Amino acid sequence: MRMVNNNYNNWAYQGPQTEEALRKFNKNLRRRDANGGIIIGYHGTSASIGKIIEELGFKDYTSIDGTVGIWFWEEGWKDNAILPGEKKAKEQGDLEYAIIKAKLTNPAPDLSPFARPQWKANKDQIEILGVEYVPVGQRPK
Repeated sequence: MRMVNNNYNNWAYQGPQTEEALRKFNKNLRRRDANGGIIIGYHGTSASIGKIIEELGFKDYTSIDGTVGIWFWEEGWKDNAILPGEKKAKEQGDLEYAIIKAKLTNPAPDLSPFARPQWKANKDQIEILGVEYVPVGQRPK
């Protein structure tokens, strides 16, 4: 088991930290590969940013740990996109948030400590399939 500094102000994540996390990580890779490298994912953001993304596409984001990409939740976990969508909407002063559905080609599995079914893709690996705008405080369809 690898241990890293869990102080998120000085975070340097180095991959799955437990055998269970590694097993889930590898399972996600096998599932992606069995689907021809395609994953359908969901990304939450504010309505104003969602409209820009809908018009111009995603731009790559560099996270605090220096990795580049955009994070998406898998189909069965798409409700996890609600919280960041509502948070970003409140920060932007929007009354709605956006849930963006996208086809991801060969995304990288999330390397979070929890091995959640989340995926990271660069902008050129993303095809937007649709955007749902939802009033803050309500759930998407």
